[in-house]
Amino acid sequence: MSWSDHLDTVPHPFLADRDLDLLLTPSMWRIACPGSPSGFSADRAESSWRRRHRHAHPHAEVMVSLAGDGGFAVGDPVHDAAAGLVAVLPGGTAHDCGLVPGSTARQLWLAWMGGRILVSRVDGGSDWSTRGVLAISAAACGTDPFAFLACADGSQRLRCALATVLIQVVEAGWKPMTAGGKLHADALEAICRHLEAGGGAGHSLASLARLVGVSRAYFSRRFRATTGRTVGGFIDRCRSSRAEQMRREGHSETGIAQALGFSSPQAWARWRRLRRP
Repeated sequence: MSWSDHLDTVPHPFLADRDLDLLLTPSMWRIACPGSPSGFSADRAESSWRRRHRHAHPHAEVMVSLAGDGGFAVGDPVHDAAAGLVAVLPGGTAHDCGLVPGSTARQLWLAWMGGRILVSRVDGGSDWSTRGVLAISAAACGTDPFAFLACADGSQRLRCALATVLIQVVEAGWKPMTAGGKLHADALEAICRHLEAGGGAGHSLASLARLVGVSRAYFSRRFRATTGRTVGGFIDRCRSSRAEQMRREGHSETGIAQALGFSSPQAWARWRRLRRP
C-alpha cells in the first residue's frame, strides 16, 4: 500500500496533510545550501540568539521547514525559515541549533548516520521539543543528495534526490520509530556505527539524545544497556581506536587532534594523559 492509499484511510502519525503536501511537492521548496545567497534580514533579538546557538558536526543533515517565521542560518547567510525552506547541510556546516524562544516553527530534520537516515520533528512553542520519528536505510533512498552539491547540473538533480528521500520518509512514517518516548534499536545501532567511524567527534550525550527526541536520562540508560558503556566511555573508546588507526596510516598527532574534534594538539595531549592507566 502506498502513502496515497494511507491518506484515504487514517491520518499520518507524525505529519499533517499540509506537511505531506509540502514534502511531496518539490516545486514548493526553496533549497538553501552552503554559499546560497540570501536577502533575509533578522531582527536584533534573533541575531543575538543566533550568535549563541550555532553548531557544526561531522554528520550531514537536511532541515525542512514545515511552518514558522524568522530565519535559519546555513553557514553565514540567514534564510527565510517560512514553510518550504529546505536547508542542505553537509558535514561540518555551521547552522542554527534549536529554535528562538517562543517560536512556533515546526521542522523536519534528517540526519545521515551509520548507513541510516534518522528523522525527527522539532516543534516550537514555549519550550522547543524534539519528537523522534523513524530510522530508514540510506541505501534504500537511492542517490546521496549531497553528491550533487558541487555538480554543474546539481540543482535539479539535488531536488530529485531529495524528493526520493522524502517520499521514503513519508512512507516509512506509517511505521514510527518511536512511540511514547521509546528509542528504536535501529537508531541506536546507527549512532554507534557513526561514532565508531568518526571517532566520536562532535557528539555528546546531550546532542545524541536531542537527535533522536528522547531525554538524556532515557538515552543514557538505553545506551548503557545496549553497549555496556556510558556514552562518554563509548566515545572515549571510539577516539582511542580511531587515533590508533590514524597513527598506523601515518597521520601526525596534530592531524589526529583535528580529526577527532579537539581544539588544539595540547587539548588532545591532555585528554590522553588523563586516560592513561
